[in-house]
Amino acid sequence: MHLVWQYAEPDVETKAKKQQHSARELAIVLDTALIQALLATDNLTTALQLLSGPNFADVGACEDVMLAGGHYRELLQLYKCNHDHRPALLLLNRLAEHPESFPVPPKDPTQFGSKAIVDYLQVLTHFSHFCLSTVVLVHKKSAPLAD
Repeated sequence: MHLVWQYAEPDVETKAKKQQHSARELAIVLDTALIQALLATDNLTTALQLLSGPNFADVGACEDVMLAGGHYRELLQLYKCNHDHRPALLLLNRLAEHPESFPVPPKDPTQFGSKAIVDYLQVLTHFSHFCLSTVVLVHKKSAPLAD
């Protein structure tokens, strides 16, 4: 009886998935650190530019820093690029109605008024007709409450 020992190569697909997972984790750490460093050094224009394109910044980690530092435009952009539209709209609404409730009140509360909410919704309608119909439906349902 002959025993034949064979070395089984790790599945190529499994190795590729591990490498992809590691690369994604590294991208998350790097983008998150870069955004936080830009905010800490008041390099807000560059932070907004980075947040305007595809990025891997961790929303939770950046959100805490942005709220603590009063970086609301940057937080809105972070939400928008991650398609987290509900928290973005809730933030805009809170900024418009209760700017004093933030640890760092917005420097110019007028930039976050109802016009900012409408502008945000208009951008969404370019991406999703569903969003527009949802807004209309919500408006119709809430209209009797406003009277």
